[in-house]
Amino acid sequence: MSFARLGLSFSRRWRETTTFPKSSSCLSKKSSEGKLFLLFRVFFAIERSMKVLLLGSSGLLGSEFLKILEAQEEIEYVAPSHRELDVMDFEAVDRFLAHEYFDRVLYCIAYTQVDRAEIEQGQCEQLNVDALKNIIAHRRPVIHFSTDYVFDAPKDLAIPENYPRQPLNFYGQSKVQAEELLEVSKNPFWNIRTSWLFGAERENFVSRILKIARTQDSIP
Repeated sequence: MSFARLGLSFSRRWRETTTFPKSSSCLSKKSSEGKLFLLFRVFFAIERSMKVLLLGSSGLLGSEFLKILEAQEEIEYVAPSHRELDVMDFEAVDRFLAHEYFDRVLYCIAYTQVDRAEIEQGQCEQLNVDALKNIIAHRRPVIHFSTDYVFDAPKDLAIPENYPRQPLNFYGQSKVQAEELLEVSKNPFWNIRTSWLFGAERENFVSRILKIARTQDSIP
């Protein structure tokens, strides 16, 4: 999906899901050359000042959004650490949001260890489903990031947004649950499905492949 089409869809309606079939760069730039920056401008293309709650600002995706937010004069933001806000504690979330309205919640929290999720299913479900449920309950507009692991599709298929969901593993199942929570809620939301994320300052798919290439004779 092109960013032009994404922008058009976003301007028309909130309750929308978009799938990016290829790896998505998290390299943020101050110019319009950065894909994440363009995505950011789509999310926050408004004519007035606004306030954003960024959750997961220490992670690969959230840390890049944090850089962009820091460079935006017209956008006020709050990016609490886990110590400041435990999103798995409903009462803590309730206290945090009780007296403050956010125009957008950038939900960058996720359990993303795909293989380990099979043996840490409880932890995976807590982060990917239960924590999101606590945020949705307060009816703030949510920007959520999902995965192509919700599909068991042919590898050469450009997956459409409405392709039947059939998760590949428990990680994918947890993201299906998250998407379904959004869909049945009365919340405004935007659901973005990506494949691999990579960035400049965090361990990611690219850095792991480079590490394997330096230390092993072949890549599994």
